[in-house]
Amino acid sequence: MRRPFYIKQLFSTLSLWLLYQFVSAYNIDSLMTSLGQIPFDDQHKKIEAELVRLRDSNPKDGIELGNYWINVLEGKKETQRVADVILIVANSYYRTGNYALCLQYDQTARNLYRQLGNERGEAIAIRDMGFTYRKMGQNQDAYNYIELSIKTFEKIGDHLELAASYNHMGNLIEDWKNDLVLAEALYRKSIIHAEKENNKQSISYSYEFIGVLKRKQGENDSAVIYLNKSLEIRKELDLKFPMVLSYAHLAEVMDKKGNLIEAKNYYNKALEISLAINYHDYTKFIYGNLSKIHQKRGNLDSAITYLELQKELQDSLFNLQKTKEFAEIKAKYEDELKEEKIRTLNNQIELDEQKNRNRIYLFTTIIAILGAIVLIGIIIAIVIYNKNQRMANKEKINQERLRNKMIIEAEEKERTRIAKDLHDSLGQMLAALKMNLNSLSSANGNGQFEKTTKILDDTITEMRSISHAMMPESLIKNGLAKALIDISNHVDTQHTKVNVQVENWKGWSRTGEYVLYRVVQELLNNTLKHAHAQKVTIELNQFDDEINLIYEDDGKGFNLDESKSDGIGLKNMINRITSINGHIEFDSKSGSGFTAIISIPLKQEKL
Repeated sequence: MRRPFYIKQLFSTLSLWLLYQFVSAYNIDSLMTSLGQIPFDDQHKKIEAELVRLRDSNPKDGIELGNYWINVLEGKKETQRVADVILIVANSYYRTGNYALCLQYDQTARNLYRQLGNERGEAIAIRDMGFTYRKMGQNQDAYNYIELSIKTFEKIGDHLELAASYNHMGNLIEDWKNDLVLAEALYRKSIIHAEKENNKQSISYSYEFIGVLKRKQGENDSAVIYLNKSLEIRKELDLKFPMVLSYAHLAEVMDKKGNLIEAKNYYNKALEISLAINYHDYTKFIYGNLSKIHQKRGNLDSAITYLELQKELQDSLFNLQKTKEFAEIKAKYEDELKEEKIRTLNNQIELDEQKNRNRIYLFTTIIAILGAIVLIGIIIAIVIYNKNQRMANKEKINQERLRNKMIIEAEEKERTRIAKDLHDSLGQMLAALKMNLNSLSSANGNGQFEKTTKILDDTITEMRSISHAMMPESLIKNGLAKALIDISNHVDTQHTKVNVQVENWKGWSRTGEYVLYRVVQELLNNTLKHAHAQKVTIELNQFDDEINLIYEDDGKGFNLDESKSDGIGLKNMINRITSINGHIEFDSKSGSGFTAIISIPLKQEKL
């Protein structure tokens, strides 16, 4: 049985070799000849599409074509398109493992985008640099670059790129700090932004990352659910290479669960697609894992066969690479001979044109100096104007935040005063009244005395409840974490269960804790009045540089756009969080529950 199976797989490998040989013989002149009869804009679209294809299937040829096209675009002064192509070439260098050139190209693209005033393009280049630093093990640099891209995308409101950046940040946190809880929160943030743009491809990556994370946590059933969600989207969009990743991850989960037959089936599906798209490195990886699966099942002949296939593919690719390098050296030598002949001819022409160039040079220099003076003046004027605009905007934001902060502090003081007056003045008067009533006797046995005493007890209880709500004693004495647990115990009913989870809480400023407490109160009131929820979850986390609070209920949800335009409650919450330099984000749809995510930097800006 071993020999026919081996021959079949060997035939597949030889077919792959022939196809690779055909693709490797990449001819830029032939491509440009075929495109020469169409308009330049259409040429660029087709070449950019070809560059993306080569980046995924044959990145070395993509680098060759990309550098050629960059020179063409530079000659036509197409700076925006130059920057776009440089980004694709940088990604091709990344896939060949040349991270130094990848960073160099990304930095060049970043500089060009900055010259063009293209904040989105610059942020994409910055994020790609962060991704490369992560691959190089420079995690702090990776974190700084990805975080900077997130801030830019939030500023310009680009949900599509925010989704990608949150996925990258989740990957980094998962690998670097092994903080699986924070990583999952970042992946879920990515899904929220991707859904706003209906970007299914980005959502598929988030589901894949959550599935792999669940596998690490030992939650294999959950891992299968998320990986299948990712796979269904990729099948719908016909995303070949991502489908290979989904099948391979599912195979790993099945292997971990001990279901070797399912693991083998998933690896075979991954292998079929990987062979079809010529992704040789991943094909070698799958051959190796299939060998391990067959070894575990006791199929030693099949295990050996896959190891032999893996070695043959590796040897074939090595020989192909050497053959291609030899061809490149030969072509380079022939090109140098041609260039030498051209240089000789050009030298003769250069001598004839030298006099004309000298006259033109003087005139051009004068024009250039005048133009440079005018340009410098314009740039200085723009810089001064932009600086004044930024200062004015910053001052306006600071004034608004200061106003909100003063209102909240005044509200807190007034609540404290009223609560104190209720407790110290009215409370003492009611207590004295009860003592006087208790000193009286009911000689005629009339029940009116007992009724009056009960009404007075109810009044005292209600007064204490109002006083506690206006300035809860738990918040003052024990801080925010204990106060949230107390309010959850108070709200927890037969119909609505409230779960509070607190991690790494070290305490914060009294004003900040007061603001968060009031916002949670407002959220709970809205849930109890309108949502008909059965479960409410409140997560409070304190990290090195940020406080994070996530509020979720499983109620009936609502139209968020209508509530933002008509409702006062959401605006009040936004103003409260803004007053302490924080950010609050809501997510809800009719019938799908409600989520609020609050992020507050611990390093507060001075007003």
